Amino acid sequence: MMPRAPRNISAEAAAIRAAAERLLEGRPQVSTSNTITITELILESGLGRHVIYSPEHRELLADFRTRTERAQRPPGTAHMSRSHMARKIHELTQANAELRREVFDLSYQLVRAEAAARRAAETGAPIHWCT
Repeated sequence: MMPRAPRNISAEAAAIRAAAERLLEGRPQVSTSNTITITELILESGLGRHVIYSPEHRELLADFRTRTERAQRPPGTAHMSRSHMARKIHELTQANAELRREVFDLSYQLVRAEAAARRAAETGAPIHWCT
């Protein structure tokens, strides 16, 4: 059995940084999945999983995770905590539901008004608008 070549930690770190930059900038050379994950970082860097997860690269991996989280957040939310974003999502979901109800109500009123206008046009009777 041949001895394993010594690791070049600085070359590994450079490969990890370069791969992370390519993924985060949306210009990968190897990855084709269009996702920003550790698995894609491993593929993009050309290094083994054991190398990426080694103690020597712990800080690079943590930095990649942080940058990935920021990159996947909606614009304008990078400063928000998770709990703040959860509250905001809940508020927006409720506002969306209210707007949907309002659109439904207005659509119903429009259909009724159009039907009344058609009847009035057919019979010559005046239109009585009621809500």
